[in-house]
Amino acid sequence: MAWKMIVQALCLSAAAALLAATPAFAQESVGGTIEQWVRHRDATATDPGVLRYYTFDGVHDAGSSVVNLAGDRAGALTYQSVPAPNAPAEQFRLTAGRIPGRFAVHLDQGCYIGKAPALPEKAFTATLWFRKLGQGAHRGNSGTPNGMLIAAGNGYWDGWRLTTASPSGAIGFEIGRPQPSSSVGATTGPVADGDWHHLAATWDGQTMRVYVDGELSAECAYAGAYTPPVDESLRVGYADSGVGSASLDVDEVAIYRKAFTPEEVIRDLYFYAHLSTKQLAQWSAGTAQSLTGLLQSDDLHQNIAAAARIRLTMLQLRSGAITQLSAVEELVKILDTPGLPSRIGAQARMELLSLLKGGVPAPRALYDQFMVMEGVSHTDRLSLRLGMGHALIASMDYTGACAEYAKIANMEDAPPPWRCLALMCMGHAYTRAGDYPAAQAAYEKAKAVPGEPRYRAVEIGERLREIGRLQAGKPARDPLASRTQIPARPTPALTLYVATNGKEANSGTLVSPFATLEQARDQIRGLKKDGPCSGAESPW
Repeated sequence: MAWKMIVQALCLSAAAALLAATPAFAQESVGGTIEQWVRHRDATATDPGVLRYYTFDGVHDAGSSVVNLAGDRAGALTYQSVPAPNAPAEQFRLTAGRIPGRFAVHLDQGCYIGKAPALPEKAFTATLWFRKLGQGAHRGNSGTPNGMLIAAGNGYWDGWRLTTASPSGAIGFEIGRPQPSSSVGATTGPVADGDWHHLAATWDGQTMRVYVDGELSAECAYAGAYTPPVDESLRVGYADSGVGSASLDVDEVAIYRKAFTPEEVIRDLYFYAHLSTKQLAQWSAGTAQSLTGLLQSDDLHQNIAAAARIRLTMLQLRSGAITQLSAVEELVKILDTPGLPSRIGAQARMELLSLLKGGVPAPRALYDQFMVMEGVSHTDRLSLRLGMGHALIASMDYTGACAEYAKIANMEDAPPPWRCLALMCMGHAYTRAGDYPAAQAAYEKAKAVPGEPRYRAVEIGERLREIGRLQAGKPARDPLASRTQIPARPTPALTLYVATNGKEANSGTLVSPFATLEQARDQIRGLKKDGPCSGAESPW
């Protein structure tokens, strides 16, 4: 029980971190001071490998252009409003940037547009600091909820683009190919809304890669040609081309003439922290051993340490080196880190949410925190409720488990498949508790749920048969019930025997066996000349 007391205390102390979804964005910093960022900005602007570099600190209104700070300074961005049908008019506005003292632009029905850079080396990297706040007013083709982050050309038949899906937040990286072909690309897993994220998309002429907050999140092979944008446009925000808009804040955009290595991605993300060559190699290797070595560094920045701890924890969990409970404890400790950037906290919360939905027997307080947390979807709350029930079953609290399942079963806004599943889980809990009448009633209710998936009807029928067997004092399952029964062999009309010590002159009986199988065969064929034999012949 010691671990429960530890995690319970950690849950209480980390409550503020778990529930942190405040609109007071000005209070947030993803890492680094304004002075450190200015040095980073100046270094980036003078880097000969940078083609486009945009910050939005000089923007005052919709008429302000955004200067390209890099290279020949070509490709300034101007704001363009694209009103969405049947949507309220959007007012241009600035918002707090990712570092206190800086500003970002909010985009939805508008975008910043300029001239896309040429990519003669058939390689590039695009980096973007953004904070997505949900689906925008524009929808994609067929009403698809998605949004454009940045695009050179349309990104489908030419150029490239970065998109985001709703509600998952998954990031898509595409390179366009001329008709009749279409784009090729890679898609990441879910990325949390409401937090600042560093996005880096790279292509080295062979492989497309997407890094989210320093993690390689998706990749795919593409060694084909690059088709420059026909309209030569570069858009930040809504760009149409079959993709909708996202409600998002954009802080910084850069495009490089080369593909970043994993080490360069990390340096760009943690520009404010010192990282030795050894530490960069340890992060890039990404093994449990290398991350353990990295965390033993005396001078490691706490933000990098927190991100490394999350990576290490999930690696150890997947390999079986630690239990789910140990992973929960470590993730909650990470959330309790003072000054933890929201994007790292969001990553820890997403991993915790996944564990809780699976029914890890964590303290009830942790489940309760997630149930009321802003930003947790209705579907995730249903999954959490089921996970809570599973955890209670694991601790043999069947009454408590049934109470949690009943909340879903009686929830009017729960979809029928969820209500059906909750009732089936109740039946399972009652069966484990030995209350067979209550289990039978729960399964019968599940069978009667309108819109119940047909495949579940088969399972419910099997569970009801099991309960009937248990009530009769028999094992829940009869192994023979699901097996194909082979019919009994007919009694042979004639049995002929063959033995190694048999003789050709013998009659084929037990005491006078034949010498070969061929003799038995010929004997049977001779008998069949006079018509079918009754029964079957069996040579032995």
